[in-house]
Amino acid sequence: MTIGQRDDVMVSTRAVATPPSGPPKQVHAWDTPLARNAPDAVAPSGMRRRVVRLAQSILGQAGYLRLRKLVPVGTATQSAPAPAKKSAASEQGPPRTGAFSEDFWRTREADNPAYVQSYWDGLNHPMRQKLAHTVAALDGTTVLEVGAHCGVNLRALDIIRRYDWLAGVDISPHVVEDGRKLMAESFQSPHALHVAGADDVPFPDARFDVVLVSGLLVCIGPEKIEQVLRELVRVSKRFLVLVEPFDDTDEGASFEGKIDPFPNTTYWVRNYSALLRQLAPAFRQTQCIHLPEDMSIGHLDSILVFEKAASA
Repeated sequence: MTIGQRDDVMVSTRAVATPPSGPPKQVHAWDTPLARNAPDAVAPSGMRRRVVRLAQSILGQAGYLRLRKLVPVGTATQSAPAPAKKSAASEQGPPRTGAFSEDFWRTREADNPAYVQSYWDGLNHPMRQKLAHTVAALDGTTVLEVGAHCGVNLRALDIIRRYDWLAGVDISPHVVEDGRKLMAESFQSPHALHVAGADDVPFPDARFDVVLVSGLLVCIGPEKIEQVLRELVRVSKRFLVLVEPFDDTDEGASFEGKIDPFPNTTYWVRNYSALLRQLAPAFRQTQCIHLPEDMSIGHLDSILVFEKAASA
């Protein structure tokens, strides 16, 4: 594990498959990947059943049925059908905007009573433990997590030491409701969990020694990221702790950042060191902790610590 300035960052992006261009190619039906999963291509009956089950397990029933339409049955050789052209909007589904992402996280799993408990059960994940020890080592007794979900990160902090106050805000009312119950059953430190957005944090200036975010900024669209960063800076007395995927290139040093598509929403990867130098020059990065793969949660593989200059 390395602590210090990050020299290079590998940002994972998901490649979006595009349909092939040009005229259809004459191929043997059983020699194509699509045909190998087709139920009626020429093949022994036992193998046919196996590939059908494989196709259904990989593609789901809807995808499997679409596959059958793509591969005509009963012929040994045929021309592959030309794919229908789709608009960019139809390829991407709903518009991937900051508002779309915000609504997704506000309402996610609202009808699943086990959702919050399953999230809380990840308390002992190595990333949360590393985060808790990193925050505990800072000179602070009050902590606010913005985008706190059910408060599981705050609970990890509370286990290590007692704080004067641990507070969290999250935009999801059903998550906050369940989180309050879980926190009340386990916390030793004074605590609170509120429904609020990251762009309008309901606390006075410099109220908390440490302000923490984990997997929040990556979900904030370009139209709100400046306001969110200003709110984090406003309520922090001394430290900012960011557990976010980030990019230290010039391209990432903008509010638009680099768009990282995600199946249900959109992620934005940014250069937070550069952005905070613009918005809050008093806060300078003092730590960059890179987490190995077995300690990461998805692409949350780094912990950045910023400290406000004493003279500011």
